[in-house]
Amino acid sequence: MAKLMPFVLVPRLALWDNPIIEVTMSDLYSTHPSQIVVYTVSWCGDCKRARTFLAQNEIQHIDVDVDEDQQAAEFVRQVNNGSRSVPTIIFPDGTKLVEPSGEQLKAKFN
Repeated sequence: MAKLMPFVLVPRLALWDNPIIEVTMSDLYSTHPSQIVVYTVSWCGDCKRARTFLAQNEIQHIDVDVDEDQQAAEFVRQVNNGSRSVPTIIFPDGTKLVEPSGEQLKAKFN
């Protein structure tokens, strides 16, 4: 008989591809974070595409689930004129991408 593995909840703040990234609270709700912050939800296809692109290109970032973090959800609304649009990607230079296409992601990082 196969052994069942216990169900593990994914923390609301996931550090993709590099668990050594230092996270500061000022990065999470800032328009000028010290590193890339990606605001997502688990069920969103556009969010999955953005996370996959970042992982495949080994781009360090912080992934924040706005379904799990109410302050993050409010921050996303604030930077998007009241809309809870995901993914919202905030860059250290103050720029942002909202619901970016694959082409927009490629253009930003090339």
